[in-house]
Amino acid sequence: MLKSTRMGIPFFIPSLFIRSEEKSLLLKSITAISCLITLFSMTPSQSLASEWRVGTAKEVITPDEPMWMSGYGSRNRPADGKISDLWAKVMTIEDHQGTRIILVTLDLIGIDAATTDAIKNEAARHTGVSVDQIAISTTHTHSGPVVGTNLLSMYDLDYSSLRQIDRYT
Repeated sequence: MLKSTRMGIPFFIPSLFIRSEEKSLLLKSITAISCLITLFSMTPSQSLASEWRVGTAKEVITPDEPMWMSGYGSRNRPADGKISDLWAKVMTIEDHQGTRIILVTLDLIGIDAATTDAIKNEAARHTGVSVDQIAISTTHTHSGPVVGTNLLSMYDLDYSSLRQIDRYT
């Protein structure tokens, strides 16, 4: 990441090595957040707030059993306990024309493209919302499990651990 300043406030610019599909997702997420900020900063007479609908949900995604923690390349064993739960949270926003977007955030270090696609496809199948209207982000916690193939090469995992990761994913 590159550090820069704007009007004396530091901010970070993502690395130029981000894959194009990740850049697209990042841009969609930024656009959605910008729209929300604009919407909620308007007065009620400007926003047509009575015609917009928002729904939220959350689900605990903490593994039931000890798993390898993602982002700890020097770690030589699975997690040995839990301090707090990990969450999957979703917000669906519907505008006055009935167009919906879905924003999902996961308490994980990150997820690979195949896992992202699988989540988006399943959400689209259940909701009827197009996959291009679904954005997924992660909190980048280093206290979550290895998921899918994300950072998998950091660990020397046996077959049993790989199967556990597959089941959790």
